[in-house]
Amino acid sequence: MKGHKQKKIIDFFAERKGFTLAETLIYIAIIGVVTISFISFSISISNSRNKNYVAQEVQANIRFSLDKISEKIREAEDVSYPAEGSSSTTLELDMPGAEPNLTFGVSGGVLELTQGVSAPVSLTSDETEVSHLKFFNYSPGGETDNVGIKIRIDYRSDSSDKEFNYFREHQTAVSLRH
Repeated sequence: MKGHKQKKIIDFFAERKGFTLAETLIYIAIIGVVTISFISFSISISNSRNKNYVAQEVQANIRFSLDKISEKIREAEDVSYPAEGSSSTTLELDMPGAEPNLTFGVSGGVLELTQGVSAPVSLTSDETEVSHLKFFNYSPGGETDNVGIKIRIDYRSDSSDKEFNYFREHQTAVSLRH
């Protein structure tokens, strides 16, 4: 009896030489749905990672720039430029002792720090652009100098894809320590 059932099973598979058209179409549809789902998921993860990178790059640049400017303002003896009560796109600080003056400004979308006649040092990366920088000298005559800073940094995106257009603005004020 056992041999008879095995023979029927073997005969069943021997008679079938392949898949029917309907079975083939169903298998192709299932494989297609799984493949499309996997590709969509992968693209979504990649876009999310890129958006996070862009935001982190801009935020890191603005944080580093403001920290460096604030540090140098606190170390300075005086604000040489802009004059009291005015504003400018550059900031010149009179540093203590024989140290040369420091100047902060933007060149080609990059925030730069220049010490005396030395070559400027970039404070922002090439992936970002300082699109707005303004320094305000809030110092009332004869009192401690107080400098306001307003900055906007954009991500430099070569594509017209709006998903990767990101900017950050920040405004703060810092007082000299002297």
